[in-house]
Amino acid sequence: MCLTKQTSLEKLTLGFGSVNEIKPEGANYLMNAIAGIENLRYLNLRIGEQNYLGPLGAAEIGNGIKKLTKLKELQLHIAGNGILAEGLRGLSVCFREDLK
Repeated sequence: MCLTKQTSLEKLTLGFGSVNEIKPEGANYLMNAIAGIENLRYLNLRIGEQNYLGPLGAAEIGNGIKKLTKLKELQLHIAGNGILAEGLRGLSVCFREDLK
């Protein structure tokens, strides 16, 4: 299934196990694809430990979620990926515009 062609999809659950080396680049590709699902209302995204997202990957996820204007419910599980405080700040862009 190509995510970018699923514009009418309303619910999406994606899970990635541990140690898949998704990294920030993978998070960018993934979130660009998800952001193209215009009617998405529910997102459950699970990225297992040691996928090396880091702060930049967390920011990519935050920026992607921010584009989901119809999103009503989010379940996000990204623990154990070296997000750190910097990554939380990047992730926060999807929740409040004024957080820096």
